Amino acid sequence: MTTVFVKDDLRASVEGATGGQCTVLYSQQGMPSYFHVFPKFNIEDIDPDFGSGPHPAFIVNGQEVSQLFVGMFQGVVRNGELLSLPQLMPNTGMTLESAATAARTCGAGYHVMTNAEWAAIAMWCMVNEFLPSGNGDWGRNYSAPFETGVRADGLNPGDDGGNGITLTGSGPISWRHNNKSTGIADLVGNVREWVSGVRLVDGELQIFENNDAASHQGAFGSAGAWKAISFATGALVSPGTTGTVKLDSNYAVSGAPPQNVGPFAWANTITNHLGPNGSTSELDFNGMEFADIPDAGPALLKTLGLVPVASGFFLGNAYMRNYGTRYFSRGERYLAHAPVGVFGMAAVDVIANTHYYTGARVVKY
Repeated sequence: MTTVFVKDDLRASVEGATGGQCTVLYSQQGMPSYFHVFPKFNIEDIDPDFGSGPHPAFIVNGQEVSQLFVGMFQGVVRNGELLSLPQLMPNTGMTLESAATAARTCGAGYHVMTNAEWAAIAMWCMVNEFLPSGNGDWGRNYSAPFETGVRADGLNPGDDGGNGITLTGSGPISWRHNNKSTGIADLVGNVREWVSGVRLVDGELQIFENNDAASHQGAFGSAGAWKAISFATGALVSPGTTGTVKLDSNYAVSGAPPQNVGPFAWANTITNHLGPNGSTSELDFNGMEFADIPDAGPALLKTLGLVPVASGFFLGNAYMRNYGTRYFSRGERYLAHAPVGVFGMAAVDVIANTHYYTGARVVKY
């Protein structure tokens, strides 16, 4: 029997040029996507106090995976498929579900990035003592304005007219997670990115176990897939169980509230439900600096990138609402006019929300 080997020149050239750190995979329609090969690591590699064994991002339906293929570039939709391609305008204006559908259309194992995966990359950055920067100020890095990308609208970096989104991967290597050309680009700034497998339901934090969100047919999964977290033990429990992790604010509603509300914290009960489920005001916990979020609660919150692990390193802002069902996006956006960071997050959007500054990234396990 003769075996015929058909060489893939594009994949071979990418893998050869990057020493295997990057590769090209093909969708069901034969479209290429560029991926960073992200190897498995253990929780104790972050901090032994958090536990041991593989980070949750590397366990899908009870099975360990040795690596994840993470889209190097924010997603671009072509013929209904969410692809990772350089030097293009990333797609925005998608709901989380439509982004998840476009990712799944690429084939088996493809999915929109999960929060567990996002957290794993952010933790890798922390352990390796490099915090990527990005487009947080209309095409440039707010803290270092000489760092710029190529704006999709053709305007100059820093010009706050038009659309300040930059073409995928067009910024410097400091905008990549490993400070190398082989890294994952634009995790910080440019457009926020939907992540699946995490949500707030009337302030209660709910997640999928490990990285099971990567395998679900929908971005939201079945009702039984969602689990709450015991504040006392970190164990996964049924939603609505007493003493689960919840988002609370120490701002008491009285009179005319301020526009920015905070600080907030993860707690085992909600004393201030700032919304229609317990107050007359519908308020966000706006612009809380990630480094200032109290780190009380189970270690799982740190493992999932929801509270700081170490002081003096974290950068990013958090925007949250503890009423209704809210889904997460991460990484912040180009119009922040402020420093942005890989730990930034927002949990303000209901199921049907779309934004001109929110996109998604494809991953394959």
